[in-house]
Amino acid sequence: MSLDFGPDRGAQPYPPPPPRPYAPPARREPFGAGQVLSDTISVYVANLVPFTVLTGIVLSPAIGATVLFAAMAQGSEDTAVALGEGIGGLLRIVLQPLATGAVTYGVVQQVRGHHPPLGDCISVGLSRLLSVFAVGLLSGLIIVLGLFAFCIPGLIFMAMYYVAVPAAVIEQPGVMASLRRSSDLTDGYRWSIFGLAIIVGLLGGAAGAFAEMLGVAAGPLIGAILSAVAECVATAFGATAAAVAYYRLRLTKEGVDADQLAQIFE
Repeated sequence: MSLDFGPDRGAQPYPPPPPRPYAPPARREPFGAGQVLSDTISVYVANLVPFTVLTGIVLSPAIGATVLFAAMAQGSEDTAVALGEGIGGLLRIVLQPLATGAVTYGVVQQVRGHHPPLGDCISVGLSRLLSVFAVGLLSGLIIVLGLFAFCIPGLIFMAMYYVAVPAAVIEQPGVMASLRRSSDLTDGYRWSIFGLAIIVGLLGGAAGAFAEMLGVAAGPLIGAILSAVAECVATAFGATAAAVAYYRLRLTKEGVDADQLAQIFE
């Protein structure tokens, strides 16, 4: 008796597996300083009041110290003005990273088409304060040392670490990892980022110079108030530019859109 292991002629063949749905590759868009600047202006203008007010709330202790000592001076004591600026400067070292983190969250939500409450922005900034402060302080120290050394290394570091703070806010990889992440993201686009940083810095400087010019004629108190407004505008605009640049780099190099970035906050 033999066993036949041949094919069963009466059996129906297995149906072929259904075709997999086509998944298009992630959309990539070119990165350029002009595009980032245009997006920054659009996002900031659309959120001019909330972003400026948000920055003002966060920086209010530093601004308050500067304005208070200017009011005490009333043009007669330069020492009081200098003391107020010194105290305000120390407070800004701690508070500016918080403002940057808060604005970064607002930018991500704005790019998605959402308008987050100011309280949510401040809450996110506070939750990332220590890491953002450390990243901002370390990257700033590296940039300053590079500028003092041969100038050019400082400019290179400025471009390398331009998106380190947004990376720390959104990805939370740690201090050194945020710097490495920024270096990786900016690789290949540092000339564009350098140009963007120069333009943003010039705009902020122009706003400050204009406020100072008006303040000279109006007196130290009004001058301090105008300088505070200009500072809030420049800080919010600079933070917006860094956040938009981070978003654009992720979109260009990794195809990650704003909805995917925002998942970290949910």
